[in-house]
Amino acid sequence: MKNATIILALLGILLSGGYSKSSVYTGLMANDIYDIEVSKLEFLNEYKGSADNWAANLISLQKIGEDNHKRQLVFKYIGDDTKPVGEIKYSYDTTAGSGRGTTPANKNAEDVYFVGYIISNGAIPLADSSVSFRIEWNGQTEEFDLKVR
Repeated sequence: MKNATIILALLGILLSGGYSKSSVYTGLMANDIYDIEVSKLEFLNEYKGSADNWAANLISLQKIGEDNHKRQLVFKYIGDDTKPVGEIKYSYDTTAGSGRGTTPANKNAEDVYFVGYIISNGAIPLADSSVSFRIEWNGQTEEFDLKVR
């Protein structure tokens, strides 16, 4: 009976995502992008990646009949150390160009940073490529790749 309780408890944790690597991406989605009907999209590419302290999500999409495409970057602090303070610097490189910027450290519980949309009619990142992401905070640096998921 005791073993059955332990097994059920572990199963509940696993099913809820408690030990899942994908749970680091919780909160890294923009609802307005996911509310767009698939039939209205020319393409939607989502690149995700994580390391010890950060997880990031870059989405590139274009609606059918529109000249411009939209890119969105969201990243999240997932580390166990002191939360970011002061200014956070980030940069990314894609097959279609790069971006960089700074943002003040949040004081919210989720530690999610949405840095806005980039609207462009230029080159589009290739769907099967990866995105190099770099972030600097509290005197530390972390680099990792985002891949299509």
